[in-house]
Amino acid sequence: MKILILSIIILISSIDANKLIQSKFWLTSCSFSGCYITFNSCLNCFGERNCKNCITSIKPECSVCADDIYNKNDLEEIGGNQYFICDSLDNFQVKACQLYCRGQYFQSGQCLRVQNVPVCQCSLNDQPLTSTLATSISQTTPLITTPSTTTTATIPTTTTRSSTTITFSNNYPGLVNNYSISLLTYNGFRIVYEALYSHRLNSSDLTGLRNQCNLNSVICVGGSKVGSSILHLAACANCLSVLTETPLNSPRKVGSAFWHFTPKESFGFAPNSEINQNNADFSNHYDNSRLSWHIDRNGGGWRLGSIIYLNNDTSHKRYIFIRP
Repeated sequence: MKILILSIIILISSIDANKLIQSKFWLTSCSFSGCYITFNSCLNCFGERNCKNCITSIKPECSVCADDIYNKNDLEEIGGNQYFICDSLDNFQVKACQLYCRGQYFQSGQCLRVQNVPVCQCSLNDQPLTSTLATSISQTTPLITTPSTTTTATIPTTTTRSSTTITFSNNYPGLVNNYSISLLTYNGFRIVYEALYSHRLNSSDLTGLRNQCNLNSVICVGGSKVGSSILHLAACANCLSVLTETPLNSPRKVGSAFWHFTPKESFGFAPNSEINQNNADFSNHYDNSRLSWHIDRNGGGWRLGSIIYLNNDTSHKRYIFIRP
């Protein structure tokens, strides 16, 4: 009799869980639009906007599906925490869980059960995270609110882990759009330079940072809107290599990007070797993967992806991070 009662309880719970899943709009809209193949192509996206763009660029009909996946109103509250609903027995839902977590700046996601409800648990580097930690990382606030006009010293820290839009290499981003500042600091990086785009940058500011690098140190360079906790564009690579000077229009490939550091001209990176340092990288104004800052000149500037002519701009900030 006890076994029979237990079986009935489990069956009812399973039915309730299935009803809960089926009530979520993303499952309906994504199934109706046939977005499964699109999911497979976008599992390396990072950040909600990047993931949505990936899905819709491959199949525009999946735009409603993409919106529904990241619709916070469809999250299920369990024990005061909010979860994306998914069933581990359905590979389609497992893929949706992965996309949802990538959109929240996590590396991966797993479909598990919490209080017998099938939910998606996001994690960094396949290590389970509590929902509280997931929330604290994905919903970040600016780390420093006052622009800095000089470089600052850092405190050596131990390295942990991070993520990237393209691939995961040595646990830090390569070349990436829309990356959380808090993820960098959480994974051992420290801000060593922070200033408005209008601020003058000298080559001595950059060469001075070499003193904080060793052979294995990693440097991340990027920019964001003032008050934003998300870097619009960033790239990371070996610190000493990045901070080594390059001849005019002859960038050096370090990590996932081609870096230039030419005194009296500019400093930055591009996705390929085709740059035009005039004086900053003037190539392809529409390329959202290029960053270039004037150095040793009267003003600041110059570009943050496709946002250009930032010489006197006070609405965007430049950042440099180092992980010893």
